[in-house]
Amino acid sequence: MYNFSSVFNDYYSRHLPIKEIGVEGQNKLYNAKVVIAGVGGLGSAALHFMALSGVGSITIIDQDTVEESNLHRQFFTTMDDIHIPKVEAIRKNLEKVNPDIKINALAENINERNVSEMIKGVDCVVDGLDNTTTRFLINRECVKQRIPYIFAGAIGYHGNVTVIDSPNTPCLECIMPELKGENTPDCSITGILNVTTGILGSIEAMEAIKIILGLDSVLKGKILFCDVKNMAFNFYPIFKKKKCVTCSFSSIFKNQSEKLTWLCGSDTVNINPETNLKIKFDDVKKEIEKCYKIIKISNLAISFEDKKNMKITLFKNGRMLIKNIDEKKAYKKYTELIKKLKIKC
Repeated sequence: MYNFSSVFNDYYSRHLPIKEIGVEGQNKLYNAKVVIAGVGGLGSAALHFMALSGVGSITIIDQDTVEESNLHRQFFTTMDDIHIPKVEAIRKNLEKVNPDIKINALAENINERNVSEMIKGVDCVVDGLDNTTTRFLINRECVKQRIPYIFAGAIGYHGNVTVIDSPNTPCLECIMPELKGENTPDCSITGILNVTTGILGSIEAMEAIKIILGLDSVLKGKILFCDVKNMAFNFYPIFKKKKCVTCSFSSIFKNQSEKLTWLCGSDTVNINPETNLKIKFDDVKKEIEKCYKIIKISNLAISFEDKKNMKITLFKNGRMLIKNIDEKKAYKKYTELIKKLKIKC
């Protein structure tokens, strides 16, 4: 059992009188392990309430850096954090709000190589993603490992959320098999109200807390559609799809060649190294300064730009984000930079 200090008896004092929580429930929260995949509008809102509720170990995963356009809807980042990896900035700022919990920050692209280990042994996975490819990847791994997956999506004034708890419920590919990346609305084009992601992220946090406490969820086997403009909240039943390749553990998804280059956003490309590297920023800094202007250096990444406003973020494992370039040119640019910076692969 976790022995609350007098300070944190006060911190959680409004939880303790709640019948379903009390000291025993607060200890369940403290001993829980949760992954939040993506800490944008949805994920950071879910993180806000879970961290302040005392969920003791939270792994936050996000591949991107903080941009000014994030700040209107994303928690725990400030103007001072622009160009710093999101997870690094969030962990630093969150530790000031609740130093009693552990935040494991992974500035990573979730892919076939790492997804299994990233979510292994956790109580649930919370969706804060903005692309279908990664959602389907996590959905499959959660089904395989029998880990509850709280799915949510939001755009404009609308959103939806459900709890996937295989084998008791349909999985994401049962209910949205036609949802492909190219068909997914982009908030940079369609827009997103910060209140929308706040509400949907809060619902995700509530469902995660209920899972940890062992409480029933009405969102298992149902999907909640939210129209926050008209305050319309409607539940609809969802059903397993016959011959679902994920629920049936079909081998169709095994042994696929891994894609290394991803378009993430309208003008940003993520490139994964073929093998993880161990880059020392002190070693590459001088080489970068010969051709580029350094914007910011943090513990996890170094950001720089060229004269044509192409912005690049290099992470310690060799992963790179390149902004203001198309996907076809990105990998070529990546290999040129690795060679120019004298990084050994």
